[in-house]
Amino acid sequence: MYIILLLNILFNYQVLSNNLIIGDSQVISVYSNTKNLNIDTRLHRVGWGINDLINAVRRHPVNKSVDRVFICVGTNDGYKTTVGISTLSLLLDYKFPNAKKYVIVGSYGWGINRFVKYEDVNNYYNTFNIYSIIRLKNEIGYSKTHPNHNTPTIINIGGEIDVITNE
Repeated sequence: MYIILLLNILFNYQVLSNNLIIGDSQVISVYSNTKNLNIDTRLHRVGWGINDLINAVRRHPVNKSVDRVFICVGTNDGYKTTVGISTLSLLLDYKFPNAKKYVIVGSYGWGINRFVKYEDVNNYYNTFNIYSIIRLKNEIGYSKTHPNHNTPTIINIGGEIDVITNE
């Protein structure tokens, strides 16, 4: 698994499936707990907010072979604004025209988000539904520190993604 991950990260290989995960630092954590995702180094970075992701997707070539795109974004923007969600959705529709879109609820309770309430997080991710982006049932959620790959919530998200990608 780690060899495939390394090859995929280094060479942007499409070796596992036609399912892509994009966004912030949680991309690697979620990816490492799934069996059916690809990762593209051009579409994720630690510290990225929605505008960073929009700029990266804007530069990405069109890919009609992607079936699903899973999005990790929100934490680094502090859930303060929903500006950009519509733009991201339109760009994803254009760049991945055959893909269903999903969003993963991020973490809060640490760093810039230590005073964020679940209501703010919930409202932020409900905005994605307006643009036909499906919200996963499992959430990274509250954490006093930056979550890592072995947290139960991230493991559960990986399992949910595997169920979706095996449909």
